[in-house]
Amino acid sequence: MQQKINWTHILIFGISIISLFSCKKKVDYIIKLKYIYVNETDYNISFDNGSYSEKINTILSKDSIIINEISDGEKNADHQGIGMYLSPSIVYYNNILCDTLEVNIGPRYFQNYTIKTIKNNDFEYRYVFTKAFAERADTCR
Repeated sequence: MQQKINWTHILIFGISIISLFSCKKKVDYIIKLKYIYVNETDYNISFDNGSYSEKINTILSKDSIIINEISDGEKNADHQGIGMYLSPSIVYYNNILCDTLEVNIGPRYFQNYTIKTIKNNDFEYRYVFTKAFAERADTCR
């Protein structure tokens, strides 16, 4: 009986030591993203077919919107690997003019943003809808 109790203590001690050294602390890294969309045009801008168009319906003339996002990431994230918040296929100007976005045009391509690294894993993306951008739009059908 005494021998059975000793083995039980040794077994419990051994399992405790194994679990103590086999558990690794998992470190989660977050990425803070700030999207700023500026409307420099004389039009109210609305969107269609964007990933988050239900959250952003309109940016008023001469106004801007700011969206703050937090997501999971790596220890040293790269701003280029992060998708854009707003990715419409069509941009409407006062629902009169429409711009069907072509490749590398508009807010769904990170090359068109001014990107600022605030600190590690903290980025600011700024996109400006300019008057020149609005002038390329056609009358909606």
